[in-house]
Amino acid sequence: MKTLARILSTPPSDLLLLAEAFLLLHASRIALKRIPLSRLVDWLRRPGPGYDALESGKTAIRVRWAILAVARRRPGSFVCFPQSLAAYAMLRRRSIPSVLNYGVNRSPSNELRAHTWLKVGELIVVGGEEAAEFTVVSTFP
Repeated sequence: MKTLARILSTPPSDLLLLAEAFLLLHASRIALKRIPLSRLVDWLRRPGPGYDALESGKTAIRVRWAILAVARRRPGSFVCFPQSLAAYAMLRRRSIPSVLNYGVNRSPSNELRAHTWLKVGELIVVGGEEAAEFTVVSTFP
């Protein structure tokens, strides 16, 4: 009952943002499995539209909230790459430029690990909790 009450008290704009995050997280996970990485990279490298700098920070924070709210409810399902792709798409729809960072490092057992995180200016939207441990090898766009 608590969950239903919370949903019913959520503003419609937040519900729409959560629904968009849910759909784009799932679409991103499917895209990573079905679409060649070269095509995804081409999409990431396309220049985005102009933006309103004053609103970009507030919007990025709202997008982070939506992505993490959905990802939290599905533990293990949405690792950093689908989260970064979904947030990138949500920000792009709102004409806010962002930079997707792709980094690597070595684990203590010497295995190569990869991580992605998304930034708007200096604000890390998603993936920031581990970003400092990784060396950036590529950025998009």
